Amino acid sequence: MWKFWAILAAALIAGGIYVVAETRKSAPAPVKESPAPPPAAASAAAPVPAVPVAPPAAPVAPTSDDLAIKAPALTETPPPAPSTPAPTTPAPEAETPDDSFIDLVPTESAATPDLTPPAPEAPSSTATPALTPDLDPKNLKKLGDFYIIPAKIETRADGSLLLDGKYPLKGDGTLEKPYLVSWDLLTSAEEAFDPQNGKKRLPERVAMLDGKTVRLTGHVAFPMTTKEPRELLSMLNQWDGCCIGTPPTPYDAVEVALTETVVGDDRFATTGKVVGTFHVKPYLQGDWLIGLYVMEDAKLTPRDFGGAGAN
Repeated sequence: MWKFWAILAAALIAGGIYVVAETRKSAPAPVKESPAPPPAAASAAAPVPAVPVAPPAAPVAPTSDDLAIKAPALTETPPPAPSTPAPTTPAPEAETPDDSFIDLVPTESAATPDLTPPAPEAPSSTATPALTPDLDPKNLKKLGDFYIIPAKIETRADGSLLLDGKYPLKGDGTLEKPYLVSWDLLTSAEEAFDPQNGKKRLPERVAMLDGKTVRLTGHVAFPMTTKEPRELLSMLNQWDGCCIGTPPTPYDAVEVALTETVVGDDRFATTGKVVGTFHVKPYLQGDWLIGLYVMEDAKLTPRDFGGAGAN
């Protein structure tokens, strides 16, 4: 009988010990205080039961928030980078729904800019060839040291010529039919030939007279100190060589060398007609034009009056 009660008592004691152990596992660990050391006798007499130690908790992985907070404290701050403006990237356009895409497709392609350089303008057909400044010298004739600008020469019904659409010219330049030259034609050379202003090309309408027989009517002036002169100036304007009239220019005067001396009353003539071999001979000092026209082997027919431009 006593064995039954002994087994029952042992079972009760074991169950109590189990309950106490489980309770201690679930209860928080008490804060250990520093109790006064028990008397040596008590320690020796009653041993302290061993307290089971809970296993260490599994390490918990740090979250992104924890890393964001702790990173500045653990990472050394790098020095600031040079302030280089970042390239601006345009925000991507929102995609257009498929049902509205057709409305946005252009019906015509965008115009492509024309990068072809414009073609140079063709010279006007009405331009006067004698005044064209950019003719190739390789294709031009020369008179002495000067290039000749080609002229537009038309033959009219009566056989006379029309030069550059403006200047009529009768005759054929021979002794029997000399060219009848007007002062308008001679003075027009200044438009193309003016060395002082950088124009050093002779117009053909004037250069073509070189070496031809020419008849010219105008005012005349003889050398003042010569009693029987064989030279004179044929001029567009009246000039006495000193005080009366308008001094001539290289374009409106011709130096005339006569075949015979002027004698008698002819010495006092103020106008007259000269016929002789005409030459275009520019005479320059530096870029200053001193003379342009001369006539050789000429004959004078004096006049006391009459229009200087009459032939």
